[in-house]
Amino acid sequence: MQTLKSAHITLYYFNKNLSFAEKDSIKEDIKEIKENITEVSIQTFNYFVHNKAPAVTYLSLETNKNIYAANAHLSEKYNQNNIIDNTWDFIPHSTLFRIINAERFFKHQKNIEDIMNKHISNIQMNIFKNIHLYAVDSTKTPEEQVIIL
Repeated sequence: MQTLKSAHITLYYFNKNLSFAEKDSIKEDIKEIKENITEVSIQTFNYFVHNKAPAVTYLSLETNKNIYAANAHLSEKYNQNNIIDNTWDFIPHSTLFRIINAERFFKHQKNIEDIMNKHISNIQMNIFKNIHLYAVDSTKTPEEQVIIL
């Protein structure tokens, strides 16, 4: 489960072995992105589905159009389509938690949705206060995130 401290939007995925030149270039991109993306509001509680069952719960986010432009820019410039996540449609979101056991989740789904829908308007996120390049290991529980830029 994510904490509000680790709440984030993934704009793009990079290979783990970046050159110094690529890191410097990404630093410049981050500066520009920070200037252009200023607004984020939470829309809904939703799911990514895998094998017809909810697999990841997330908050869908409403932002200005610049977030889509930032994703398109990074995609065109770095062309990391060997990373499967970069081949999917970009959906601005902040992950809440992964669903490990769908059968167990279904037993509590209605209660979770009721709680989230009741309180979603009270959740405040300043997601673009800091923009970083993270190294992430999703095989660990909880997921390990390390800031590298």
